[in-house]
Amino acid sequence: AREEEFDKNMISNFRSGVFHSVCFTGLAQEKLGIKPKASFGLSLGEISMMFAFSKSNSLLSNEMTARLAASPVWNEELAIKCNAVRKKWKFPDDEPLEKYWTGFMIQGSRKDIEDAIGKRDDVRLMIVNNSASALIAGKPDACRDIIKKLGNKPALHLPQRMIGHSPEVSPCVEEIGQIHAMLEIPNTEHQMYTTVENAPLKGGTLMKNHAGNVYLRIADFPAIVERVYDDGYDTFVELGAGNARATSVKQILSTNRNKIQRPHIAVAIDREGKDTWSQIMTMMAVLKSHQTPGVTLRKLYHESLMKEPGKVNKLLRSIELNGRYKGISTSMVPENILKELRQTNGKVTQPSPYKKVRAETSFKSKFRTRKQSLPKTINHSDNPQDVGIHIQPEPEDDILVVSGADLKTAFLQLNKAIRLPTVPGSRSNSRVLEPVTMMNLGDENFMKCYGVSAPLYSGAMAKGIASADLVIAMGQRGLLGSFGAGGLPIHVIEKALNQIQDVLPNGPFAVNLIHSPFDPNLEKGCVDLLLKRDVRVVEASAFMQLTYDVVRYRVAGLFKIDASAGINDKNIGMKNKIIAKISRTELAEMFIRPAPEFWLKKLLANGDITSEQHEMAKLVPMADDVTVESDSGGHTDNRPLHVVFPIVLNLRNKLHKELRYPPHLRVRVGAAGGIGCPEAAAAAFNIGAAFIVTGTVNQLSRQSGSSDIVRNALASASYSDITMAPAADMFEQGVELQVLKKGTMFPSRAKKLRELFVKYDSFEEMPVAERERLEKRIFRKNIEEVWQETIDFYVNHLKNPDKIARAEKDKKLKMSLCMRWYLGLSSFWANNGIKERAMDYQVWCGPAIGSFNDFIKDTYLDVKHPQSNGQFPCVVQTNLEILNGACYLQRVHQTQSFRDVDIDLDSNDLRTYRPVGPL
Repeated sequence: AREEEFDKNMISNFRSGVFHSVCFTGLAQEKLGIKPKASFGLSLGEISMMFAFSKSNSLLSNEMTARLAASPVWNEELAIKCNAVRKKWKFPDDEPLEKYWTGFMIQGSRKDIEDAIGKRDDVRLMIVNNSASALIAGKPDACRDIIKKLGNKPALHLPQRMIGHSPEVSPCVEEIGQIHAMLEIPNTEHQMYTTVENAPLKGGTLMKNHAGNVYLRIADFPAIVERVYDDGYDTFVELGAGNARATSVKQILSTNRNKIQRPHIAVAIDREGKDTWSQIMTMMAVLKSHQTPGVTLRKLYHESLMKEPGKVNKLLRSIELNGRYKGISTSMVPENILKELRQTNGKVTQPSPYKKVRAETSFKSKFRTRKQSLPKTINHSDNPQDVGIHIQPEPEDDILVVSGADLKTAFLQLNKAIRLPTVPGSRSNSRVLEPVTMMNLGDENFMKCYGVSAPLYSGAMAKGIASADLVIAMGQRGLLGSFGAGGLPIHVIEKALNQIQDVLPNGPFAVNLIHSPFDPNLEKGCVDLLLKRDVRVVEASAFMQLTYDVVRYRVAGLFKIDASAGINDKNIGMKNKIIAKISRTELAEMFIRPAPEFWLKKLLANGDITSEQHEMAKLVPMADDVTVESDSGGHTDNRPLHVVFPIVLNLRNKLHKELRYPPHLRVRVGAAGGIGCPEAAAAAFNIGAAFIVTGTVNQLSRQSGSSDIVRNALASASYSDITMAPAADMFEQGVELQVLKKGTMFPSRAKKLRELFVKYDSFEEMPVAERERLEKRIFRKNIEEVWQETIDFYVNHLKNPDKIARAEKDKKLKMSLCMRWYLGLSSFWANNGIKERAMDYQVWCGPAIGSFNDFIKDTYLDVKHPQSNGQFPCVVQTNLEILNGACYLQRVHQTQSFRDVDIDLDSNDLRTYRPVGPL
């Protein structure tokens, strides 16, 4: 009866789940030495994670309970009475819950189950457990219909007393946020993940805007496991009641994907039907045998039991343990130990008494460490039962390479160490290449700052070429993408933000803020919108000087970390982050220094910042990062990266010392321009780039805001098919940008417009023949039609009638605006694939397009290759392949540093990296 009463009490269930997770997490970290490099949870597990890794959240557990108990949403709408479905399906108030809301654990993949449900509105897919089972809930008869559709496979009836992971939660999302409002998403040393987007979760914010989505979205366990595994984590430890999730991890990762074996460990600290001590020992045996760093049993025993044995028994046998085990056929090892070893499913050679036995290994768990420390000898005194076994792990899990074919395969396994043979007569008979992953590239603080999994972001391409779809695709894989807001009206930017923030409410994403010296209202309107929508990362570009609004954005996000403490550089939080794109040292300096006092005083006088923010702004740099943009598409100074980057890096070091910034305020320096292949990326990292930025190559992706006509043109372009042409946004100043010249007349026509602008002060001054050529060949409309369209654009779209009023009086300005009509629309025609204006396409493009096309030629990323199915490359795969290739080249560089390695890099085709399949 008590058990039944407990099952019906959803608040007690909530507390129990959180309690188990907190206790087991504390035990794992503090007593067993299990230090996570990543964490995630499913449904309540994700909420429990917030308590397990935050002391402040745990101290609020009673307050949380009180809020749940007082909430009508919790007690009536979504739980106990479940009125959300009762009302929707029009059941009377006295109808028993089990008549209209129940659940079944059924067999089938997510796709099969969703296909079976179809458009039915009386049953919900709630939780996907693994690739072959899921929880559905709804009307009992409807659930049974789904089971029948799936072949009447055995199903487990699980009565449901709560509604979650279904559309009915949507009206309650705000209230759920209020219930959880006092909880934080903790800042942890490890990477947390969320099932809301199956992506990294950024800490340092409140749960208010996140909690509702955890309860709303379908909880897809295979999707989050796949994502975490793809990010390089292969050791999974379940820290909750039971071992259901660990079992699911094994099922998910044991299913081959693309015919690739996926080695992993999945263990649980608890298991139903097994006493806690035995289960912990089983778990630790597996972690120990796979050399998981840091794990220990020492804290579970009294010190007197941990002394080294005084005299080693001559019968003491050594086993070099570094792999998986099927079994050991010997009477010298107790049966209970054999049983546990067999469960790990590996292979060990037949042992002989008094002799060393070598256990061959298949892989080594990494726990995402940059450098693996050598495991210490684990004596029998570290085992719960002294059974006379001396465990001495192998220092490295190496891949011994003997043939050329094995060598290439081994080099591509970047997350593993490789043992290479040396030439005869060397001091050592082998050398070890360390693992090289994306986490080893660049500055890990960049990844922590933006909550991303790689030191890279896709740069903004104006006019929405860096589209919302592109930014979302990057964000869903834990990569930073910058939305191309430059040149777009505010309402278009807001529409894109709606799309991005709906999918990535907690990031990662950035929005471009472009300097608009001739249209300051554009800059102001954009900053107003960014602040209103809580956009936390801005990529500031084309700034020739700091403006009121870019300073406003930065300073408005400053706050005291400890509200009760004073203002100092260690107590300042910066919600609004800026990545400044620059190409000259004086521009870099203005972003590395604090905001100018001139603007701070104006902001304070206008009430846009507080007096505290005014004082804090004097102690922090204007930007978190600066990107050195070299020879790139669009706006560029065409400077070579290897020349300008070291100068900016040295300037940063000088200013950091001069301004006495603490280490956490060191402005990072990244590299952009010309990065279209792994060699370019590796070169950028090797000269000190904290991160890299890709641009031109992303325009070729299917998620970009460009057209297939442009993509096809880019796909056939070489590094020499580019030129400079006048820029629309800075036409009067004579500023140029880099564009594609192959297949378009835009560069020559734009240059002709600039020539006419410099030569004449008005259209009326032009010779009649010149004006007619302009209308016929370039505008393809008469000047009056162009002017009327220009008026409409400035008045109705940019909301800037003052500009038109000035132009009516200033004929030179009127001519400029009409010429900018052509320059602006030429990119619109290209992005939208307007065929009749194909010869006027303005396509921003840098020389990197040539190296990228060479890199992907005849691979799955090449639209002409059969494996592409006629699709242009995915932006995520484009960036991951460039990074993965850079990792591979680092491995080649390691090999070259060993002069005595007996490897021919050329004959084994080791110097080049080619994409072979989706990452």
